[in-house]
Amino acid sequence: MHYWHVARLGTTMSQAVSPLQNLHPFYPTALDNCLTVTRRTLASTDHQLPPQHGEDLDSHLQELGTRLTRRLLSNTLSTLQPHHAPLVGVFGALALLQLAGQASGLERLALCPGLAASPVVDKNVLSSKVTCPSWLRPKAWQECGLLELLPPFVGLRASLAAHSGAWQEYLRLPSTVVGRTPSIGTMPLTLLQKLVLWRVLQPERAAAAFTDFTTCLLGRPLTEDNDPAVNPYRLSRPTRPLIVLLPPPGHLTATSYPLPYIWKLASQQEQQVSLGI
Repeated sequence: MHYWHVARLGTTMSQAVSPLQNLHPFYPTALDNCLTVTRRTLASTDHQLPPQHGEDLDSHLQELGTRLTRRLLSNTLSTLQPHHAPLVGVFGALALLQLAGQASGLERLALCPGLAASPVVDKNVLSSKVTCPSWLRPKAWQECGLLELLPPFVGLRASLAAHSGAWQEYLRLPSTVVGRTPSIGTMPLTLLQKLVLWRVLQPERAAAAFTDFTTCLLGRPLTEDNDPAVNPYRLSRPTRPLIVLLPPPGHLTATSYPLPYIWKLASQQEQQVSLGI
């Protein structure tokens, strides 16, 4: 009974990737494929508890869930054409959020996007006395009105108009869904809600946003699973941490991280508050 939620994860993943069948007539049936991989993964597991010396049950189940997730998605990835491959990670990441109760149906609909086509949307609600900022496209402004039908986005248009500088600075961040957005309501936006916001405000960077979203929830790219020789993450365990050495700043292979940009933005906002701006 300790493994029931792992089996549930396999079922959720199968449902999440099933829309891929509609993209091409020769794509295999996702449900049967996912259930087969789930059974094989559970059958190959040592059910003795604890499974490893010094490793607790929760860590073992978490590792098993991660292994199953990546096997399911990597197996699906191998059957698709390259231009459809990015959708696999997005569907998988959404499935994890949905399983954790952190992705409502309306938020997933807003990501599609599909709110505008919903018959329950009252078009009169979309009107606003707030003027659209000059840097924002009218189409994006209209869709922001749709997002305001969802509680986390109430006051979005007013915030975009009142804090244009902060929003433009935030949207210049190199890593899309990382970092806290300028104030909208009382609660910070979740990862999925920020992804929806980036799709609306920066549609030309949607691919980068999806990549960051997938990486935040699934870790390394799925393609790395196909080459064990360059995949050191397979050596990592909950009781055996993996140390990653990064190149020093200024090195040719160094990566630019968004933390300095977030600090700069926070410092500017703090100064504006202190000056009463």
